[in-house]
Amino acid sequence: MDAYPVLDVLVTMVAFCLLVAWVGCLFFMFRDIFRSADLSGTAKAAWTLLVFVLPLVGVLLYLAVRGGGLHDRDVDAASHHPRRER
Repeated sequence: MDAYPVLDVLVTMVAFCLLVAWVGCLFFMFRDIFRSADLSGTAKAAWTLLVFVLPLVGVLLYLAVRGGGLHDRDVDAASHHPRRER
């Protein structure tokens, strides 16, 4: 039982939660990049390449430059999506 102490388990759990949060952040970032109607194909490719090559810098730069419109773009995408009737 001493081969993997409780503190190591806690550190592993925190690291795993941070990894899941980071993957979720990247998913929403790419979703916003490709849903943006105001970006050209070249700009979308440049943002995608920047986020792939320099992930932390790319995400922070994207949030600084285009982060103000994230909510507006999500609302626009949701308003154009037809609701399913149950």
